[in-house]
Amino acid sequence: QLGYGLIQLVDDENDGPLIARITGVRKQISKELGFIIPQVRIRDDLSLEANHYRIRIGQEIVAEDKIFPQLLLAIPGDSAQTKIDGTDVKDPSFNMDATWIEPHQQARAENLGYMVVEPEAVIATHLNQVLSKQSSELLGQDDVQALLDNLSETSPQLVSSSVPKIIPLNILTSILKSLLAERMPISDLKRILEVLTTQNVKNASPIELAESVRPAISGLLIQQIAPLNSPLPIITFSAELEQMIVNIAKQTGANGLILEASLIQKIVSAINEVMEKMQSQNRNAIMITAPVIRRDLSHMLRQHNPSHNVLSFTELPDSKKIEVVANIGSEETSNN
Repeated sequence: QLGYGLIQLVDDENDGPLIARITGVRKQISKELGFIIPQVRIRDDLSLEANHYRIRIGQEIVAEDKIFPQLLLAIPGDSAQTKIDGTDVKDPSFNMDATWIEPHQQARAENLGYMVVEPEAVIATHLNQVLSKQSSELLGQDDVQALLDNLSETSPQLVSSSVPKIIPLNILTSILKSLLAERMPISDLKRILEVLTTQNVKNASPIELAESVRPAISGLLIQQIAPLNSPLPIITFSAELEQMIVNIAKQTGANGLILEASLIQKIVSAINEVMEKMQSQNRNAIMITAPVIRRDLSHMLRQHNPSHNVLSFTELPDSKKIEVVANIGSEETSNN
């Protein structure tokens, strides 16, 4: 939904730059996650302020912000030491400091180490982030059936012998939604079914079954973050801090990971600081931890930042080189 001041971004007379961006986002996410993202409807909403936009999934408002269609958004990189004049805001996608500047300031901003983004790209990037985070809400049983129909053309025996004989469609849908909730691509449905047919499906929950599938398909997520011949940037815990968290997890058991609020805040702040630095370099990193705490830790971190990816050591391919970009567990953190 667009305020009237943003209609020019979808106006045919201006070649509708936002429409092209959104089409590209939808194709990209569909390719990355492994299922067709529903069409994105764009319409004006006179109840919104002129330069505001709002993103809905169904009837739920999941994001909204404000842009300036005549300006450009300058986001400082690591090398940017000089403050540039303009309207200071937070980037809607990553909550980073940014400044709306006049077009004639673009060359100077780039020379000072800023990344300069067009207004339609700001909305498209925000939409990209929202769709990635909410992808599990976009997948339904009809979508899963379509994926199965497609797979049956190349692996008919696998599909017919597994769904619904071993895995009911609703359970498979729940498993795939659980994977997507942590941004794990489901494009290799053949591999997913092969793993599931070896599991005791009746005595395991969809979340537990999703956990059993992850090591077989984690390479799909890893290759999006680090190309084949590039090392994977990872964040780890110090041995002491990780052991402490493992011990706490064993004590709390089925109640989930229960940590003191102060410790959670220190862990989250430390990881966010690393991730902000990585994003300023146009890079990403994955948190790596022990299998026994992976799921609970991921759930905890995503409550604070839904974009965090958490893998266990067992989900790292043996052949993948890694680059440890941070080790969380400074003296003050470990003492809490």
